[in-house]
Amino acid sequence: MIYTGEDKKGNRTIKLSDTYKEKQDLPQLELTINIIETSYQHKIIWQYIEFCRILNEQAKKYGYTKEMIEETIKICTDEDILKEYLSKRKKEVMSIMSTLFSQEEVTKFVIEEEREEAKKEGMQKERVGIAQRLLKLNISIDDIIKATGLDKETINTLL
Repeated sequence: MIYTGEDKKGNRTIKLSDTYKEKQDLPQLELTINIIETSYQHKIIWQYIEFCRILNEQAKKYGYTKEMIEETIKICTDEDILKEYLSKRKKEVMSIMSTLFSQEEVTKFVIEEEREEAKKEGMQKERVGIAQRLLKLNISIDDIIKATGLDKETINTLL
């Protein structure tokens, strides 16, 4: 759980029931939060935001590569951003990020292929439309083949 509120009493733990507007004798659910760090620069959300910013900068430099992931972790560790977590779990973070970016790259590739296929289909429909108009103008099939790049069989299906 990430707690972003202020620790006004200097406590190292807070309870969910302390935040209830109407106090209850027996809370149905109690959650105790251990505060790890209270200074702004060390708050986990700030660190995560900085991690993402650095990751994006490195992605612009290196693309979605292993080098980008390694450089992001190195910079963050050097700048004390998620340092403890990244130091203890570097291999895990590398593995997760590699899988994530591999999937992202595959998704981009599939989307690009689908766009190309749609473009080809659109061009094919356009050529068929041109062939239909040329047929109405009594243009020869050989000239229509030359003009559109369609094969004879496709043009014959339009007759």
